[in-house]
Amino acid sequence: RLLSTFRAIHAGVEHDQMRLPAYGGALFDPDRFPFLEGRQSGTHWREVPAQPLPVSNRTVLHLLGALRAAAAVEPMLDLLADGDGTDYLSEAIVEALAEIGAPVLERLLQAQPRFDKPNQLNLVNVVLSKLGVHDPRVLAILLDELKRCPDIGAANLAVYGDPAALPDLMRAFDDYEVTPSDSPLTHHALIELT
Repeated sequence: RLLSTFRAIHAGVEHDQMRLPAYGGALFDPDRFPFLEGRQSGTHWREVPAQPLPVSNRTVLHLLGALRAAAAVEPMLDLLADGDGTDYLSEAIVEALAEIGAPVLERLLQAQPRFDKPNQLNLVNVVLSKLGVHDPRVLAILLDELKRCPDIGAANLAVYGDPAALPDLMRAFDDYEVTPSDSPLTHHALIELT
């Protein structure tokens, strides 16, 4: 789609439902960097079909995060809200949003009501904890998560790193009830709280 868009901007489009004048120039010229289209150097885009390398969604998300592409925040939040929060793409979106950092905060707080599934809420809180922004609204959300789910809440608060959470963490640790069990995972919450 991106290659098609660049071609349309460069050469223009004449169609009964759309007209786009050709802008030309070097920026969108398909022949400037033919390797991006999977073509040999010296070939012309109107004569040799493009065979672009396949790029996974995960790679694109990684690039958007590394580029700190704030313009991509809304589409990423849409994808996150549409998913169930358990797939690999959701995890990649979380990492990309966290990497973008502070520009995500306000948009994520505004979008939070759209995330109604428990897995989605957990992912939103992971993003909030990783943004590197200490904000009383974020702290309140993470402390609420600590009350609902001590292990996940404690893990997110540890990543968030705000000393203001220590009294609540200590209280959650004191309130945690240890029950006998042979399973090493039974007291995962206790491990996270320590």
